Amino acid sequence: MNAGPSPFPERRRIRGRAEPSDALFDLTIPRALPSWNTFYAGVNRWRRMEFVNAWYLFTGLYWPDHAPSELHCPVVLDIEVGKPHHLLDCSNVCAKVVEDSLVKRGLLPDDSPEYVREVRLRSVKSEKPYTRVRLYECE
Repeated sequence: MNAGPSPFPERRRIRGRAEPSDALFDLTIPRALPSWNTFYAGVNRWRRMEFVNAWYLFTGLYWPDHAPSELHCPVVLDIEVGKPHHLLDCSNVCAKVVEDSLVKRGLLPDDSPEYVREVRLRSVKSEKPYTRVRLYECE
């Protein structure tokens, strides 16, 4: 399914490392995403569902005013998690929750490879916990 030309023709195409100013969408939530270990270890499915719903609400609370209504171009999803005490293993960041929230909020039509070509995860040490979500247009 071809979505037609990019709705953001003035933006540069991203190759390799992208600069934050090139982001089509930039959202910062003042909470750190948990690890998959925390998400699954001894937690029943109802508690996990509460967690997923809470992150959906967080994306709404901190949704930027300048967010596009919907993106049809393939994107790179870049997630950075800052934690004050220790770093998470990058592969252990529970990023699927954020991706699903972007679909549920209507920014992305789907989280299939047709719309989300790549997911980049980063864990950094910071003074306060946060999760930063950026979307970049890709070729």
